Amino acid sequence: RGMVTYKHAEKETGHQTGSVGASTSMPTLSPAEEKMVTAFREHQQGAARLTNAEEIRTLVEYSSGYGVLSTNSRQYPGFPTGSVVGFALDDSGYPFFVFSSMSAHTQDIQEDGKMSLTVTANDFKGASEGRAVLIGSVEKLEDKEIQIYRETYFKRHPGAFWIDFGDFSYWRMATVDNIRYIGGFARAGTTAGSEYLASKPDPLASFAGHVMKHMNEDHADSTAAIVMKEVGVPVTDAEIVGMDRLGMTVKANITVTGGGVTKIRVPFPRPVEERKALNEVIVEMTRAAAA
Repeated sequence: RGMVTYKHAEKETGHQTGSVGASTSMPTLSPAEEKMVTAFREHQQGAARLTNAEEIRTLVEYSSGYGVLSTNSRQYPGFPTGSVVGFALDDSGYPFFVFSSMSAHTQDIQEDGKMSLTVTANDFKGASEGRAVLIGSVEKLEDKEIQIYRETYFKRHPGAFWIDFGDFSYWRMATVDNIRYIGGFARAGTTAGSEYLASKPDPLASFAGHVMKHMNEDHADSTAAIVMKEVGVPVTDAEIVGMDRLGMTVKANITVTGGGVTKIRVPFPRPVEERKALNEVIVEMTRAAAA
């Protein structure tokens, strides 16, 4: 999960962040450092995290509302094609769309009803950010269902006046069979659609960004102290890059010999689901670290 690789520690597989492990001439760790590294690795393996299904549900809910729809092409038989489309979610988490009858992807799904939707995290800038591919089937909605879906779509895409044009129709994923999920470096796997549909978006997702921005701009030293207190490794350049009801993820430079820049999971002492409780937990952890 993006952890640092140290000399004498067991080999990590998958992607690595930074340049850690790139050199064959890394200095040997002292016994005290070896002990610290071992404790750090054990802590990270057991650190509380959201399930993949919860992370996917949150990612899709708080994405830009646009994704890449892939279909089996009628125009180019035997090949898939992709289109950037807007979407919204119904109350159960199924994505739905408003398509023009003239669009190639509309004609594709009319042919066999198969599709996938690739959605990226709202802050997506590259391979270290999350993305998910929802794989399943799609169905056309009946006229009696459209009004509710229309209102929901306008909430997500207020400027989409064209959905009222006569040649546009409403479509919804009828099934979410499987999901391919990549949460960043060294975090990838498959999640059943049923697990995604049974999950809820993380309750902190709507405001965590403001809290992280405040901590990163005004209290980076406190974040570094929290990492040392809670995880047991000294760090510099600490930046909170993720936050949910179970804890936060901090990108920092571990200053132990042989360390490097990595993402560190810091669990909260208890789950939090509202902003006041989150502020209380961060103050509590900051004071404990300072003491």
